[in-house]
Amino acid sequence: MTQQISNSRFSKQHLILLPASILTGSIAGLIGYIIGQYFYMLFVFPFLLLAIGLAFFLPTLKFSKTSNALYNALCGLLMGLAIFTAFHCTEYSIFDARITTRIESAQNVDRATASGSLDSFLKEKTGLGGFAGFMKYQQSQWRPYVYYFVKGGNITGSQDLALRGKIAWLYLIGEAGLLAGGLAAIGFFAGKKI
Repeated sequence: MTQQISNSRFSKQHLILLPASILTGSIAGLIGYIIGQYFYMLFVFPFLLLAIGLAFFLPTLKFSKTSNALYNALCGLLMGLAIFTAFHCTEYSIFDARITTRIESAQNVDRATASGSLDSFLKEKTGLGGFAGFMKYQQSQWRPYVYYFVKGGNITGSQDLALRGKIAWLYLIGEAGLLAGGLAAIGFFAGKKI
């Protein structure tokens, strides 16, 4: 009887943690996107996203009180992927809304036709439509990042970095890996302490 009660409680805790991790990860990704509009520094921003994720994940772990380290690691991994996906899906949604509105007004067509036109453009350029086509198209474009060096209030120099093609994909894989791996590790070690 005691075994049955503890297994029942165990299941409820697990049922709380999994959707809570995905939901809070999606919220963290949205918050990260908003912050990224004002502050984005290549190679630094993924760590900021990880910190936002931790700010949501640790209270979620504490609330659920699950002590299974592997399950907590899985939830951390899923939360990291939810952050990554929500961040880039928000970027795509805003891109889609802006471009579709421009096509509507420039060509005097309805929203469905404008959306179809954007999708056709993405398919033509990348072979894929929608979010996948957007991600592939975005990584094929030259995306410069400029860093300014300041000394004594004066700009003393700058460094240009640009991501494109394979390097951009490697950066995205690293970003997703940092988020998923970092939160999985936190979940694993936090699960051992609960």
